[in-house]
Amino acid sequence: MFTYIVVLADRFEETERLRYIDLMRNSETQKRYFVKIMIVGKQSVGKTCLLRNLLKEDIKDVSSTDGIHIVIHRSKINIENGKWIIEKDRPKPKKSRDSIELHSMDNSKQLIMPSDLKSSDLFTATSISKRPSKNYARCGLWDFAGQKEFYCTHQAFLTSSAIYLVVADMKTNFVTEQQKKDTTEDDISSLSDFQEEDYVGFWFDSIHCYRTVDRRTDEESMNPPVIVVLTGKDRIGKNKLQGRQKYLDDQFSQLHGEQEKYQHYRHKYFISNTKDPDKIFEKIRKKISEIAQNMPLWGKSVPLKWILLEHLINVNRDNGKHFISFNDMIKMAKQPEIGILDKGEVSTFLHFQHEVGNIIFFKDIPDLIIIEPQWLANAFRCLVSDRFKIDDVHDVSPIDKRQISTDWTLLNNKGEISDLLINTLFKLKGGDYFLKQKKQLLEVMKKFDILVQIEGENVYIMPSMFPPSSISTVCMDIGIVKANCKTSWFCMKFKFLPPSFFSHLLVWLMNNYRPTRVKSGFALYRGICVFDLDSSRCEKLLMTMSIDTIALQIVSFSKQTQDLLEVCSGVRKDTRRKIVNLKKRYGIDLSYEQMFKCSDCTCHTEAFSLKQLIENTRNYCSHHQEAHESATIYSPWKVESTEGHIEKGMSKKHSQILQTCSEHMLENLYNVDMICEYLEVDDILTEEIRDTIKHKNGRQEQTKELLSILPFKGEKSYERFIEALKITENKNVAHYLEQQVGSTG
Repeated sequence: MFTYIVVLADRFEETERLRYIDLMRNSETQKRYFVKIMIVGKQSVGKTCLLRNLLKEDIKDVSSTDGIHIVIHRSKINIENGKWIIEKDRPKPKKSRDSIELHSMDNSKQLIMPSDLKSSDLFTATSISKRPSKNYARCGLWDFAGQKEFYCTHQAFLTSSAIYLVVADMKTNFVTEQQKKDTTEDDISSLSDFQEEDYVGFWFDSIHCYRTVDRRTDEESMNPPVIVVLTGKDRIGKNKLQGRQKYLDDQFSQLHGEQEKYQHYRHKYFISNTKDPDKIFEKIRKKISEIAQNMPLWGKSVPLKWILLEHLINVNRDNGKHFISFNDMIKMAKQPEIGILDKGEVSTFLHFQHEVGNIIFFKDIPDLIIIEPQWLANAFRCLVSDRFKIDDVHDVSPIDKRQISTDWTLLNNKGEISDLLINTLFKLKGGDYFLKQKKQLLEVMKKFDILVQIEGENVYIMPSMFPPSSISTVCMDIGIVKANCKTSWFCMKFKFLPPSFFSHLLVWLMNNYRPTRVKSGFALYRGICVFDLDSSRCEKLLMTMSIDTIALQIVSFSKQTQDLLEVCSGVRKDTRRKIVNLKKRYGIDLSYEQMFKCSDCTCHTEAFSLKQLIENTRNYCSHHQEAHESATIYSPWKVESTEGHIEKGMSKKHSQILQTCSEHMLENLYNVDMICEYLEVDDILTEEIRDTIKHKNGRQEQTKELLSILPFKGEKSYERFIEALKITENKNVAHYLEQQVGSTG
């Protein structure tokens, strides 16, 4: 009954989770069928042509996708035989896509509120877009732009509840190791350094971040599933085609067993978008249908009134509505056949719809519930796309036009975007329409950290547009030389880092510290930023991010290293806690290893693992070509060994409480992996122990393992466990345990 809770429970607030369980127990339910297909890959590999071929459309007028192109309600899938039904009678567009989008953005139409929802024409019409049925699944196809400048916006739409088509050119050796361009030793590598062959691995990594956390150990594959589509078959000579296909087959067979991320892989196809008959694309449709029926959320029950309210949203979307307010949603929910009168339930429904990717909803932006994702993608495109010409700007004074040109240069050189330029880009690409919702749209962009505002400044900052630099240049600009007091580097080496993660951490740091000023502006660059830790500006925090590593160093112009111990400890723990929060907020699963380097090493060169430093009192530094005392490298960051906790263990009273309440926790504890992460940050658990718990088979088995370990992890372990429960939406469980403490005296 509670399959949605198993899959999405960790993403719900505790009150919403409990409300959902109560609804499922006490209201009528119905199975929900929907499949979302995400088409991703490098620019100009045939993604849009593939989309059109799947929908049996002409590909003659295809142009490069600018942002994201979303097609919903054009097709549906028969859940009994997997056949696609495609709307064939749709009139052919006479204008370009951009023109159609700009002329279809009027949101002024009234809400459609049928008096008899179940029996109205809206439920019996023959159009695919207006015919919900228990026998068919709705189908949505998303075509993502391959240009790198759009990758910062893709995060708003990626989800674990989708099937991904990763598209690549057959000529590309896309599974080779990443090749670095010629760079100096202190350059920061980033997405811009990608070679042609890096993109398939990049997308597998990106998708792997959204993997299903509650994966069963006996499953051979991971969700979300990936189908690889290799295009350009017609451009390979017939005498070489068979050999090329075999070569790529062998590479995928090898990779599937070597790297966990390739366990998302299900199948691959070699196609020609221009030459292949429809029967080739029918095979892809059939495979998509087959995979969809094994997705975790396929055909799972939800409250019937939620099905009706979701359909009412879809009906209004089809009628031209792109966004509504919370008050509009309250009115829709009160429709007699839906009958949702509780605002809390409406909020839970909206959260659910947001998590499955049907809408964009934030509680603190109630006046902008986005029910048409294409509209938001178009708004993002206004500011992110590089398709701008000053000659296209009309109806402004010569002075304003010169200022707009200057501001556009500033955006491209420093990542700063003025209010005037925002207004210009919104108006140029959306008329006055986006300007009317400008305040709410900017708030949404700030939610995704696409835009940032520095307190007291009259410009926004767009991290994806930061200029490149090197660590040596940045240090020279600030005056950081060897004579200054520098701590060692604390590094977090990830298996993979999404491009947007730098922005997320940057925004958090900007909310706590002020960016350092240099002659050219703020010390904010692509992959490098510097902050003042206090108003004296004597202590500074350097953060760098490369392809797989985030590195932190503290520099002081007034103190010795030993005086920075508390500062370093606080920065390290706060950063690690923030990473846990970000993973929950964006529904991504990332893992990293703590690493350390001596102060003069470049920030992305070879580092020592914490385990290596603890096991060896001295370690050889290849940068200095001499041995360093291990303690001098990791001790500034106040790293504690969890082995010290074992000497005393948890108090007998607390240990008994955990044992007495174990059944209650097995039933009611969620976010177990996140609880373990917080305990690791607090040096209660080791990375190895947390990893062991994470790979247990399901939530309850993870809880059992955690409860068996905690009593042996020191006097502070119980207190830290209670704190972790409160942070991870387990307040009721924490309260239950605290009551037991009170009752036992």
